[in-house]
Amino acid sequence: MVNIRFHPMTGQISPDGPNIATASADKCVRLWSLNPELEFQKSVSLNSHEDTVNSVEFHPMGVHVASGSHDKTWRFWDIERKKELVVQEGHSGAIYSLAFQQDGSLLASGDLHGVGLIWDLRSGKNILQFPAHKKSIIAMQFLPNGF
Repeated sequence: MVNIRFHPMTGQISPDGPNIATASADKCVRLWSLNPELEFQKSVSLNSHEDTVNSVEFHPMGVHVASGSHDKTWRFWDIERKKELVVQEGHSGAIYSLAFQQDGSLLASGDLHGVGLIWDLRSGKNILQFPAHKKSIIAMQFLPNGF
């Protein structure tokens, strides 16, 4: 497994989930329950990446998840319908980091070629580029005030 994230509503854990999302080298995102009555937890697989999924992030509202992959795309999923909503291209390297702005309107993505991009989820467009890193971007995060 490459990346694990807890659902943003962790204080309201549902036995049927999804409560945890994982990204994996098996090219999929899995959404897991946290049912203490089960010896092995149930999971739902979200499949369409063509290579290792490096990162996964829940949208702040908790009904969507984004995933970044070695296939140089990030994808936006509806977790209730288990359906891919957006496939976003624009990176020249594997996407290793994702971060949502606090209000969920922007997504930051960083790749292994050192390029960071900011996406406006309302328009679906890349609105800002950070091409200055000489090596891979392995983590990104917005400040609590949105910057």
